[in-house]
Amino acid sequence: MRIVPKDQDMELARALYAEFSAKPGSKHIASEYALAGLSSLLNWLKPTAVLEIGAGIGTLTRLLMTHPVGVKRIVAFEDNDFCYEQLTKNLPIEAAPNVEIIRSTAKLEPMQDQFQLMVLDGVHNEDWEPVYAKFQKGAVVYFEGVQKNSRGALPVELAARGLRCDLTNNRPPGRKFLTTRLQDHRFLGMRVPKIRVLHKVKGYWVGRVEEAEVASGSRDHAAGSEQLEAAQSTSRA
Repeated sequence: MRIVPKDQDMELARALYAEFSAKPGSKHIASEYALAGLSSLLNWLKPTAVLEIGAGIGTLTRLLMTHPVGVKRIVAFEDNDFCYEQLTKNLPIEAAPNVEIIRSTAKLEPMQDQFQLMVLDGVHNEDWEPVYAKFQKGAVVYFEGVQKNSRGALPVELAARGLRCDLTNNRPPGRKFLTTRLQDHRFLGMRVPKIRVLHKVKGYWVGRVEEAEVASGSRDHAAGSEQLEAAQSTSRA
């Protein structure tokens, strides 16, 4: 699924990135392009309920909360102590009754919400079982950045539920698109002038959940699973 940010999406993303890049724990926040991609996706999908797994310090969560499309229900999961502390500082939760932050995926089990958008930015593990139980046909999945571990697990988990999701890698313009960031540097405990460090800008992956095909040998069914593709390449060789 190809989602191309528009100018207004980029403007919104730049402002949000500038704000959060100055906050503690900002080293791994979403890139401007990934933020713009999520904004564009929200404009297209107009979801009423969103599930975010791996809220971090709240960059994507803030976008979901304040986006003009007006998401009515946001459930954000974050179990890292540092990130959770920063998350509660960075988000005006008291002014956002549509947002619920949870620290355990088990709290998803009694929820009756039907999430139209799943924003995944965490590391897949055995605690994600309640997360996959919330996937349903027609929902859209968004991965920020690379997320190789979680993307690789997704086809297997969905197949066990009779579902599939073919993900498209939405890269920034040009594969070698780089940006610079001012970064503090210390040598032998002494602060030296800030230096500019090149970073490869991360994109995002997007796909729609569908019913799994009956034909297990379908090439489309294999798309999105790097493990399956590698196994097929080996067997053909």
